[in-house]
Amino acid sequence: MGAPRARPSGSVASRERGRGLLPLPLLVLLLALVLVPEGPCWAGVAASRGEFLRRIVEARGFPLVRSLPPGTSSKTFDDIPPGSDLYPYALTACYYGLIPSWGGHFNPGLPISWGEAVYMALYSLGLGKDLEVISRVEGELVLARRGDVHPLHQAAIYVAERFLRPPWRGIPEDGRKPMSRGDLDLLISSYLATLRSGIDLSARWDLSEGLSVLVGRRGVLRSLPMWRVDVGSYSSQPSMARAAEAIRRKGIPFGYEVEDENYLLYAGPFKSAIEARRAREVLGEGIISSTADAPADALSSPVAWVALEVDPRVFRVSPLLPRDGLGVLRPLETMARDSEALGAVNGGFFRKDGEAVGLLVLDGVVVREPYPGRTAFGVRGDGSFLVGVPGWRAFARLGGRVVSIDGVNRRARLGEVVLFTPHRGMRCDAPVGSTELVVRDGVVAERRVGGKGFIPRDGLVLVGAGAGTPLEAAQVGERVEVVVELFGPGGERWDDLRWAVQGGPLVLADGVPQVGDEGFPHSFCAKRHPRTLLGVKPNGRLLMLVVDGRDPIRSFGVTLYEAALLAKELGCLWALNLDGGGSSTSYLGGKILNNPSDGKPRPIAYGVGVWTKDS
Repeated sequence: MGAPRARPSGSVASRERGRGLLPLPLLVLLLALVLVPEGPCWAGVAASRGEFLRRIVEARGFPLVRSLPPGTSSKTFDDIPPGSDLYPYALTACYYGLIPSWGGHFNPGLPISWGEAVYMALYSLGLGKDLEVISRVEGELVLARRGDVHPLHQAAIYVAERFLRPPWRGIPEDGRKPMSRGDLDLLISSYLATLRSGIDLSARWDLSEGLSVLVGRRGVLRSLPMWRVDVGSYSSQPSMARAAEAIRRKGIPFGYEVEDENYLLYAGPFKSAIEARRAREVLGEGIISSTADAPADALSSPVAWVALEVDPRVFRVSPLLPRDGLGVLRPLETMARDSEALGAVNGGFFRKDGEAVGLLVLDGVVVREPYPGRTAFGVRGDGSFLVGVPGWRAFARLGGRVVSIDGVNRRARLGEVVLFTPHRGMRCDAPVGSTELVVRDGVVAERRVGGKGFIPRDGLVLVGAGAGTPLEAAQVGERVEVVVELFGPGGERWDDLRWAVQGGPLVLADGVPQVGDEGFPHSFCAKRHPRTLLGVKPNGRLLMLVVDGRDPIRSFGVTLYEAALLAKELGCLWALNLDGGGSSTSYLGGKILNNPSDGKPRPIAYGVGVWTKDS
């Protein structure tokens, strides 16, 4: 027998099996990456802009839009073409206004920074305009620590950390830092928590002594947004049916509601503002409003507002007219820039032809007469306030006669006598063949027959509309005394008014919400609309409040009762509703602070402006 073989220290078989294989620790790591794709290494991979877009749309919960309805269009992005996996997400985001649709390139393959991600996430919650305002105001808002970060991104981070509950965590000091996929998970978690808990943002910045900006936003829309175009109100069903048939022939859906024995006709509902705007273009009329497909509650009915708080002892506050006078319509921003106002809001009501409606007093001169039964707000020369339903009377002592005056700076109807001041602009407005008396220094300086004559800057014009008015007997050289008197609801004289505006209804009186409609329809009072309010606080400061509306992502608007509660919450004792809807506009420092519901600032008859005392 041969000698026995020595046993090797290691088995040949095991060495052969191990030849060419990876070391065990590396093999375990690779298996972990395969089996656990969302482990630490995956979380550290940079998140792309495309990944963010997909995740934020999914988190928002709206159904994906894969194609647009016929006749509508929506800007998406040149580098996310139809047919790509990301296209439905881009189209959905643009369709519902969840991200800024600036067109051009989205660059979906590039990494997304924290600042971009937080900004677009808050934008999708309807906070875009609020971030614009916050990025511009001064005061306690200090963003320099974020380095060279876009102001909107800085504002978004500021809001996410300070005003959302629970606060968004994990945001780095430098908002330019790229997000990892793990960071994106963290942001989406915070985003979903905000969707569940809602938003309650209320911030104030004191820009200077006597001038502050207040920004507020509550609620998050949780149901599918809907839009419609309110076409008109009809007193009978047959007249409404005829108008509805005209809408049907244009291929547009419609419906109606019955309110106060009137039939309110609307086109829609539509799933986006894009479709609603298209329908309004086809119809050539209508007001876009918004709703949702589920009952709105405190958390799912977003409402946004911005307010200027002004101390009239430090700043001058007064009605703001178009440069070319009453009777024309101009955007608030144009009027404010022309007059070098620091800030402004829209004023009272007006008709489609440009005529301001209601009392208007400027520099102690009555430039429009009161509208019966509606509340006005005025400031006396000593700074005290007047709030009430005004009455008036006006007349001219002409020679030995007393001639009643029917109106001020408005179109004269046949048989009326109307007073025109330079506030009207260049020309009177009366029927052809009317008698015009040009008054300078208390004397009839010129007698004309026309109706559209020039108004001298240093005088007045009395116009008798049509034939047979008392002015026909007047002669050049006669002495004229024009008297315009205002009085309150109890007959008390409203003397020494420095300025006044009229709106309605009064919504807050001595801290108590009011329920009177002052002749406005139920739909105006009890439905949510954009609103503008002029309020007075106990310390004498004025609150110029604008509430956005008709945008279900950002703000539904408020009823008049809700407006009263908001004004009271912001510290007002008295608050008067001014013109609202598409007219509601707030301006400060060269910029519009709110989102007008027409999609752009509406031309209006006049505003209420703020200037420095020496301007």
